[in-house]
Amino acid sequence: MIVEVQYAHEDKDLDAVTHDYLSTGYSVYWASPDDFTNDRFRIEEMVVAFDQQAETAFAASWADPPEVDPPEEYLEGFVNSESLTFTDPNPDCNHTWKYGGSDLHDRDFCKHCRLERWKDTAVEAYIYDESTIKTSSDLADRAAQAAFEQREKENHQHVWEPRGENRYRCRCGARLNEHKGKQTISNDPFEDSPEMMTTDPRYCDHIWERGDGCMRCISCGLEDPL
Repeated sequence: MIVEVQYAHEDKDLDAVTHDYLSTGYSVYWASPDDFTNDRFRIEEMVVAFDQQAETAFAASWADPPEVDPPEEYLEGFVNSESLTFTDPNPDCNHTWKYGGSDLHDRDFCKHCRLERWKDTAVEAYIYDESTIKTSSDLADRAAQAAFEQREKENHQHVWEPRGENRYRCRCGARLNEHKGKQTISNDPFEDSPEMMTTDPRYCDHIWERGDGCMRCISCGLEDPL
């Protein structure tokens, strides 16, 4: 057991020190000037503190190490550390984590914003890579590019869905426009077109992602049951 006399060093990180002691199997008691007479340590006060599990007593048998923030300078040892953080850089996202980040080293990625993280056992904390966050536009572009490249490799047959007056969409990203009896087909999902800029499902250039029991467009949120 370790008795720490907290007297002069008022800036000492008590949680961090307690965490280190408990993590190595030591119990710790934080003593103050009130625990001393002129010539002795009032050990009975310490015994009572442990019996009552007071805020100054931490027994290795029942106390969990306090949570502590890892040192920010720890990240400086990583390559491209500017984008790394211990704090979630996109807290507004309703993260859904899946295994398999970009570098394949025990990373998770969020299905929605593509933020990547991994658990660093040295500091017992998640490290987030802010550079991996993708906007909705980024995700739609990447998915559309993949669909376009896949379509080029296959003998794809378009299935047209109405997306407004005289306009149709295939789930592969191709568009069909009718004007004065003439049909125009565009197979390029990146061709500039006004309806691509709207989240209205009637005009959305749907980019489909398989969800639970349905296909969901990551651009407008439209769901199509399987």
